[in-house]
Amino acid sequence: MKNANGTGGIVNLGKHRRKPYAVRVTQGWIDGKQLYQYIGYYATRKEAQKALAEYTVDPHLVVKSKLTFADLWNDWSPGGLKGLSLQTHDSYRAAFANLAPLHNRQFTEIRTAELQSVIDDSGKGYSSRTNMKVVCSYLYKYAIQNDIVQRDYSQYIRVGKNEKKEKTIFTDIEIQRLFENDTLPYADTVLILLYTGFRVQEFLNIRKCDVDFNTGIITGGLKTEAGRDRAVPIHPKIIKYVKARYDACTEPFGKLTHVSQTNYRKHFDELMTELDITGKTPHCTRHTFATIMGREGVDALAITQILGHSNYNFTVKNYTHTDVNYLTEQLKKVN
Repeated sequence: MKNANGTGGIVNLGKHRRKPYAVRVTQGWIDGKQLYQYIGYYATRKEAQKALAEYTVDPHLVVKSKLTFADLWNDWSPGGLKGLSLQTHDSYRAAFANLAPLHNRQFTEIRTAELQSVIDDSGKGYSSRTNMKVVCSYLYKYAIQNDIVQRDYSQYIRVGKNEKKEKTIFTDIEIQRLFENDTLPYADTVLILLYTGFRVQEFLNIRKCDVDFNTGIITGGLKTEAGRDRAVPIHPKIIKYVKARYDACTEPFGKLTHVSQTNYRKHFDELMTELDITGKTPHCTRHTFATIMGREGVDALAITQILGHSNYNFTVKNYTHTDVNYLTEQLKKVN
């Protein structure tokens, strides 16, 4: 039976096609010839009839059904990322980048097996795989809210177990090598990280006004409530490096180090190669600092505050008072 005018139709494009049945609707006429918009291609006439029926009810489904994974991200991310911390913002963007094999896939055609395969084959760690699943979950929620899909296939993704790796730290010999070569580019920054415990992003955001040589304190930190704007004593071994960067910074609110986190990692790796130090990342400096403090007998309460860990936050707010002099005296135990 022929469909009514304006409701579209189904044509068979030939038996040698994997999806021979095409659904199309007339978009207009030129010189008496019809112009068609093809809605989609299907393996069976029954599937084509279903698609045509859905189009008749809601023509906008045609546009929605052709949206790619990247299209959904571009629609969701401006509002979805709003209000999140800079670190979370960057983590989700990195997760989206790691899902690159899905970017050009039609979202309505993606299933759990494909999602799982992309995450399993990413070669990323537990945290990154978890973020990849979270991004998929957000996009499916957004797609369901906008009637693009009816089912959330991301809920079946498995990210595996969090296999804890042994923390790698700088050896005493490697630290000495850094001191002996402190004129090399960025060697001073690694030493500052080794004796402050700042995360790289925290260090790169330290401004001239955050350094107080009268009290011997650097105020910085970003990640958590406990870590934000914490007081970190300047160890005697790194005063000259901090002072040099302080003096070189001409703006009161200017940053001591004008480099992005990505570029810093590049400079860090080049320095490690130059000094023949292997298997280290910038974050290893933080683990090293914590290890050295523990080894030298620094009070556990001081360690948690200097590093900005959340378990200290509860203690200091409910049972103790912050004492900068106490922190400074504790840090003096580190040789």
